[in-house]
Amino acid sequence: VNKCIEEVNIMCNDFGEDGGSALARCIYANTTLKILRLNGNKIGNKGGMSFAQALQVNKTLESLDIGDADLTIECLIALATVLRENKTLKILIVNRPVLWTLSEEPTDHFTRMIKVNTGLKELHLQKFNMLDFGAFRFAENLMYNFTLTYLNLNCNRITQDGVKELAKVLKLNTGLRILDLGYNRMEDDGALFLADAIKTCNTTLECLNIVYNNIGPMGLCAMADALNYNPTLTSLYIWGNHFDDSVCTAYAEHLHTERLLEQNCDISSYVVDGKLYLCQSGFIIRRHYYYAPIYGDDVPEWQIRGESIKRSKHQVQIIQDIN
Repeated sequence: VNKCIEEVNIMCNDFGEDGGSALARCIYANTTLKILRLNGNKIGNKGGMSFAQALQVNKTLESLDIGDADLTIECLIALATVLRENKTLKILIVNRPVLWTLSEEPTDHFTRMIKVNTGLKELHLQKFNMLDFGAFRFAENLMYNFTLTYLNLNCNRITQDGVKELAKVLKLNTGLRILDLGYNRMEDDGALFLADAIKTCNTTLECLNIVYNNIGPMGLCAMADALNYNPTLTSLYIWGNHFDDSVCTAYAEHLHTERLLEQNCDISSYVVDGKLYLCQSGFIIRRHYYYAPIYGDDVPEWQIRGESIKRSKHQVQIIQDIN
């Protein structure tokens, strides 16, 4: 019955299928709620199916996070099917489902949904057990989508072959602004495909995450060279790959010339005994999604700024008991 609340954040609590179903039923008639975060609550297949049914009716919800919620194949396919018609939902997060098969039915349904959906702007499919086939299917259908701006395929099993097909999409300058391929298996060859697309054709991608992809100096240097030709890509995350002197020199130069700002990458440079090194900084992609500081230099615009309370100089008297 509430007509005022626009955002509800109840992530990482302990309700299950019945609680998820109850919340889903509530948004049938609700006309004001825009953001609902349920990440970390084990609503399971029953809760996921309830939200799929609710999205057929609700026309105001814009962001739904049901990641890490033990979703199964049935409810994932139902969500993808509903989003073929739903045009109001802009952000969907369905990370880490519970999949008991090596075939990629949910991925295939989401890729086919992407081809016809015109409302979704962010899609997060972390830990989806996605292989190169899933990347192929995304590449085939992303060519027809010009509204999706953020694709998160973090923590999957995509190799250089899948990345090669995604690089072809980047060359077409679709609406994609942020591409998260962290914790995959692209290696040097995959990085070379991405670097070529960024260097020669792409003028739309603004943020790329390729952390922990077993990329060597060849791929990382190619990516650093691509930054010299592409002014649009302003955020790049590369930590967890293999650095040598050439990589350290290339990226330290970008940091020194402010081609890469420290808040837009996950590395910083330092010198020890005349030798240049790179270290990991505290800036990561989506770093303010789960928490945000209330004071300091990294307070986001939406966070209410607080004050740093100095520790009091209260002293406790210690009394020794000889007994």
